[in-house]
Amino acid sequence: MKETAYLINCSRGGVVDEEALIQTLNSDGIAGAGLDVFEQEPVDPNNPLLKMGNVAVTSHYASYSEYAFYRAKIQLGEEAVRIATGYMPMSLINPDVARTIPKRERAVDWAIMSKNYRR
Repeated sequence: MKETAYLINCSRGGVVDEEALIQTLNSDGIAGAGLDVFEQEPVDPNNPLLKMGNVAVTSHYASYSEYAFYRAKIQLGEEAVRIATGYMPMSLINPDVARTIPKRERAVDWAIMSKNYRR
């Protein structure tokens, strides 16, 4: 990984070797990490990753609330509409990718055209 990279793990705790990650972060091998899972769950409060300034930690279970399910449905719909109408999603994490995606006709234009087209 590049020194400017951030490691993000929101899958399973055992996927990332925490000792190797700590060494890499301490030696500036990568810029930082974002974690919501750990090798040991619940995470030990003395885990060095919790005290590092270049590590963001969130709760893996935050998405299991009733409100999160409600918002996820709304956001999914909003993002689908944005994509279908030719816009990039608001939740796009890596906006640099936008210039590599070929421009396409907006679905709304096709909807207007098909409305006028009758068989």
